[in-house]
Parts: sequence; C-alpha cells; structure tokens
Amino acid sequence: MPLATRHFAGQGGDELRRRYLIFLIPLLIGATIYAILCRAPRRSSLPPSSPAPAATPAPKLPAVPTVAESIVRIDTARMRAHIEKLAGEIGVRHGGSRQERAASEYVRQQLLSYGYTVTKVPVELPDKKTSINILTELPGDTPRVLLVGAHIDSYGAAPGANDNASGIAVMLEVARLLRDIKPNYTLIFAGFCAEEHLRRGDAYHHFGSRAMAKDTALLQRLAGMVSLDMVGYGTVLRIDNQGWASDRRRDEIGGIARAMGLPARVGRSKPQSDHEAFERRHISAAYLHWERYPAYHTRADVPARIQSERLRRTAELMIRFLRNARDDEPERRRSAHP
Repeated sequence: MPLATRHFAGQGGDELRRRYLIFLIPLLIGATIYAILCRAPRRSSLPPSSPAPAATPAPKLPAVPTVAESIVRIDTARMRAHIEKLAGEIGVRHGGSRQERAASEYVRQQLLSYGYTVTKVPVELPDKKTSINILTELPGDTPRVLLVGAHIDSYGAAPGANDNASGIAVMLEVARLLRDIKPNYTLIFAGFCAEEHLRRGDAYHHFGSRAMAKDTALLQRLAGMVSLDMVGYGTVLRIDNQGWASDRRRDEIGGIARAMGLPARVGRSKPQSDHEAFERRHISAAYLHWERYPAYHTRADVPARIQSERLRRTAELMIRFLRNARDDEPERRRSAHP
C-alpha cells in the first residue's frame, strides 16, 4: 500500500476509535448508574407494616379440684401449726383481751393469704371492752348462705388448744382448700369472738355469734350454720342441735359422717356453742364436737394433746358436706305452692 494510503487508513482508524469511545463511555456510565440503583433499597409509599404477631395461646384455666382431690390436700401439719400459734404462742385468749385480738389478727392474716377479702366486725362487750368477729365470704351459685364458724377465745386459765384452736384450725383449712372452687351455696367462714363466759349468767357468753345472728340481711340469706367446737380430741363425734329449728343440716352432716365410717352420734345437746344464737332464729344448725375431753377448760388443754386424725377427719367431713350441699329451697317452695 502506498504511504499516502497507509496514512489515510491510520487517520480513519483513529476517527473510528474516537467515535466508538464517545458511544461506549455513556453506555458504561449508564450501566454503572443502573447497577447502583438496583442495589439500593426500594422505598414504598405505603407506611411500614409491623410483623404479624405470633399467635398467643389462650390462657389455660386451672382445673377445679374434685372432692377427692380436695380431701387428699388436707394438711394436718398446717392445722397443728395454727393450734401451736393460737394455744402455744399466744396462749390464754379471754374475750376482749390483747391476746384475743392477736389471735383474731392471726386468723385474718391467714384468710388474706388464701386470697380472701376479710371483714373485721367490732362487737361490744361488758365493761366497755370491744372484741372482733372475723368474716369472709366465698360466692357460690346461689346467694343463699351456709355459715361455718368457730370461736377464737379460750376460757379461764386454759390455753385453749382443743377449745377452741382446733375448731379455728379446721375452719381455716377448709377455707383454704375451697378457695378455688365455686360452691353451690355461698359460704361464709367466721371466727367468732368472746364465746366463753366472761362471768356467770346467760347474758355473758356467745357475744360474737349473738351479734352476728342479729343481722337481718344475713338471716334472710342464711340456709344453715355449722359450729366447729372442740374437734381435735375424742372417741365419738357428736353432731348435735337444740331442736329449735329444722334438723336438716344436722342430719345431712350425720349421714355423710356415717358414710365415711366415722364413730358419729346424732342428737341433741346443751346450747354450749355458737350454733345456739342461730337456732333461736330458726336457722337449721349443727354443733360438731368430739367427746370426751379430759382437759376441758383446764391448763392441760395444750397443743400436745391434739389428735391429728381427728382434725383431718373433721376437715374431710366439712369438705364433703360443703361441696355436696345443694340449694333446693326454690324447688321445695314450688312443690309447696303448685
């Protein structure tokens, strides 16, 4: 190729390369910008959404214990500890005394620890003294009430282990074991003050229960009453009333006691416990006590004498009665007035 021709070809090649670069460079820049944009996170015009919450399982309701399960949970050591506190540590507890108030506060604190709402009801005593009833209520399917009570005080020089820390111990244990159930009847548990005689005369005893039995609103709801008094020692379980009202509650408890194989006797007795005030107002009542007790109203009424088996069997009897009692009053009224 002649020199002039080669020179022209070289110049033409340079021109082609220049045009090629002019074309290529924008393509490379565009590709780079596109790649950068593709890597960048895309923005949405919609508000950001929270991740869907994990499904929360519905809370599992605690199973209501059966009667048998409640009975298995009876704790005699716990009941004995109540008796040690009341009759051993606090000791003699006369109505209206500092010791009785300490015992009442102990009963109140125990019921609070089980989850109850507790009411303190002042009761006026002779000589310008004041005592206190301790009350709590467990709502049932019906507003009609079964009342279970025991007296807190003791008599004379007696420390009052069986008379009547034993009744308080059983009442507290039954209240604890029934806390998570809804019974048919509404239940009221009562620690009565000043049951023992403060002096001679019929007007000087049973102050707590007599004050409560004057509550006309309660009486309209009350379907029965049980007094637990000296239930920690003995050979025969007495289930008594006075015959001033229906025998219904006494006989119901007696039937359960016989079915349990307890050495029980159903009958009448003297009005020597807190059932008396309610029977006088025509409330069917029962007085539970094991007999006979050689240390009755003496200094020898100490915790060491208490028989754990008597506590346990009395608590079982009360659980069976309270969980199985059914309010048939509306049914009976319909039957009586067709």
